Amino acid sequence: MPTTERCIRPRGAATADAYHPTMIKAYLLANALLYVLFAAWCTFAPEKTSAALGLQAINGSGRSEILTVYGGLQAGLALLFAVFACFESLQTAGLLAAACLYVPLAIWRVATLAFGSDVQSTTYVVAALEVLLALAAIALLWGRKLPLS
Repeated sequence: MPTTERCIRPRGAATADAYHPTMIKAYLLANALLYVLFAAWCTFAPEKTSAALGLQAINGSGRSEILTVYGGLQAGLALLFAVFACFESLQTAGLLAAACLYVPLAIWRVATLAFGSDVQSTTYVVAALEVLLALAAIALLWGRKLPLS
């Protein structure tokens, strides 16, 4: 009977299903923890966060935007990655979500750093983290069977 599962690896390449589920769970939990930390930093020290990232809230609307997008959204991402980590049946979806999130972030970040100037050190740290998380998601996804219907 034909299967609807597809594998994202070239023919003849070794399967990455050998990655232990604990490694994938650890990656997803690390993402959840990072987002909890960033959400807390953005929520409880928005002025410091804004200054470190080169953002400026010029009024109450700006402050609300920073708190919502940088605090609330990151708290939501923390919950999402925690759910992916806690349910083994969702772990491949979690890796796919991570790749879909981090690959564009890394591309845009590297491009802005390549053509920008006057960049603060925090931005370089964030860039390195985004690139590392993107590469890790791709490596862990490599060869996994994706249920497609």
